[in-house]
Amino acid sequence: MVPHLGGDFTNNLLVKFDPIEFKDFIGALTKLYQKMTMREYQIEFEKLANCTEGLDDAFFSSCFISGLKE
Repeated sequence: MVPHLGGDFTNNLLVKFDPIEFKDFIGALTKLYQKMTMREYQIEFEKLANCTEGLDDAFFSSCFISGLKE
């Protein structure tokens, strides 16, 4: 019997390896803003950031800070 994969793990796999659906992760990352708890924002930011390539730490820092609530 294969164990059921659920929650964030499955969602992350589908986001990362779904070749049929195009997703603009960089665009989503730059538009992300904190409308949830700090921890939820951090988790969502990391999910999107992990799906990008070739971006430097300054870019991620800028995106993260600009998306925070005042």
